[in-house]
Amino acid sequence: MSALEKNFITEIATGMVTEAEISTRIGTARREGREEGREEARFSDAEALLRDNDPVERVSRVLKLPLEKVQELADKIAAERV
Repeated sequence: MSALEKNFITEIATGMVTEAEISTRIGTARREGREEGREEARFSDAEALLRDNDPVERVSRVLKLPLEKVQELADKIAAERV
């Protein structure tokens, strides 16, 4: 459990946060988790496309991923092929 999680639990236990704040934080955490999952899926798709020799620039543009991150992934894939 992270320090942030421990602090949040302490705030709940001591009544330092309202139910509305708890609901807001839970909603934010859910949204962040969903976004992280979508990004992981995009990188998985990027890897598949790069392994099929799609151009780095196209993969970046189509999947809306940073060009430098896609290039890093392409370099990793290329190193595996050596």
